[in-house]
Amino acid sequence: MKERLKTSMATVGCGLLLCAASIQAVEEESTGMSAVHFTVTDHLIFSNAKDPVFIGPQPVSLFMHEDRPRLEYDNYALGIHFTNQFTTNGSKERNSPFFLEKAYGTAEWTNWDLKLGDSYQELGRGIALSLFDNPAFGQNNTVQGVAARFHPSVFDGTVFGGRVNSITNPVAINPLPDPLLTHNMYLAGGSAKVEVAKQSHLGVQYVASYSQQADTLNIDHSWNTAGVVASKENIVDGLDFYGESNLMKNEVKLPISQRLDDGYGSYGSVIWSPAPWQVRVEGIDYRNFNYPFQRPPTLEDSSVAYITTDNESAGRVYGEYRAPESGASVYSSFLGGWDRDHLAPIYHPILGSKFNGPGRTEYELKAGYRTMAEYAQMWHAGLKWKIHTFKGQAFELNGTSINWQHNLATVQLTKEYRNILSATYTFSERITTTLGYEYVPTNTANLGNHFFNFGGTYKTGALSTKAFLGQTSGGVQCAGGVCREVPPYSGAMVETNYVF
Repeated sequence: MKERLKTSMATVGCGLLLCAASIQAVEEESTGMSAVHFTVTDHLIFSNAKDPVFIGPQPVSLFMHEDRPRLEYDNYALGIHFTNQFTTNGSKERNSPFFLEKAYGTAEWTNWDLKLGDSYQELGRGIALSLFDNPAFGQNNTVQGVAARFHPSVFDGTVFGGRVNSITNPVAINPLPDPLLTHNMYLAGGSAKVEVAKQSHLGVQYVASYSQQADTLNIDHSWNTAGVVASKENIVDGLDFYGESNLMKNEVKLPISQRLDDGYGSYGSVIWSPAPWQVRVEGIDYRNFNYPFQRPPTLEDSSVAYITTDNESAGRVYGEYRAPESGASVYSSFLGGWDRDHLAPIYHPILGSKFNGPGRTEYELKAGYRTMAEYAQMWHAGLKWKIHTFKGQAFELNGTSINWQHNLATVQLTKEYRNILSATYTFSERITTTLGYEYVPTNTANLGNHFFNFGGTYKTGALSTKAFLGQTSGGVQCAGGVCREVPPYSGAMVETNYVF
């Protein structure tokens, strides 16, 4: 279990954003000496919002802050990641004056890399394992242990092992729940890839994972996954191939040892890019591939309200033509597959276009229809219109409409209509403002049907600031290949990122 490292409030004050400006990046260069670099990434969110679940007498103020100092010297680096979290009128259990989330040291040589402490690891396309940082949802998983990589000219091999370390105080408005609240996860694995011919590679990968109950220290679940990878670039000019297949042995050890069905996870793609065309053919086959630390490829569009990547087979064809002179493009895709959880076929065609109009205007249109036989269907459409006004300035309108219907052949038919409109004015590369409106007619009266909000961004050098005031309807949001259901938001927020 993690231990909380507490300091006095005076120390905390110096560790937060107000005193961070006194720390500067240092770079010293002299004849015969290596450069020393010190950087800090500072991320702060102040949110004053109503709790959508526990309605209180007033909005809850929450201050979330994290810093990532990093020191580099020659081919060596040291870094830590710590967080602070406070609330003035919410549950005091959320207060955390100082928490050391992660710490690491790295060394890089010509053919070798060594990492001690926390490191991100991913095998292949993330089907067998993916430990990564997703700031949008406060998801930050690393392996806390040792990782080594050997990569001479025709060989690339990696081994790693340790404990999965999830962030305790995520700096995000809608963080994903921590999958390790009541368990520890240990894993060991590696990969090896050989260049068998010019731009042709064959590889293997393996990872063993064990879940341990935090209170009894008993191993209650194990996963063992092995896979093969093959890739070939420029089979002919502009034609690339990638293929990966994995087998997972899944076993529950407590309360009674039970061998679960084997899991299978495969992905393949062929990409052909002869200008001005691009053609992409992809396929997935996931069968009982349920593992908590993965980010497998999904062929679904971001408008889909749920994305299953553990029990689905599908293929997608995508084609795009881009006019060489005007830059206008038209594209289309078609997804077809089988959802084993709902025992239903999936079909999803999409058509879209981007082009320039008269008077310094730009347009982007997109529409599609998705059906799962008698289970669900969905229409979606989007329009973006942009006009360049004065020098370096522009006005943009974005509109999206999504119509979902579930349980079509039952008395439990449910409908969800969601319409989102936003107007953004860009004053310069530094300053933008946005007005937003959401209309959800299928919401109940207590949830509300109309949602208004106002936001703005400011960027200069290493500083990026974002502000928000108003309401959002919640629903499914996707970022970085991860989708989740987020609650409605009502309140104000200020977020800053600063690198110095």
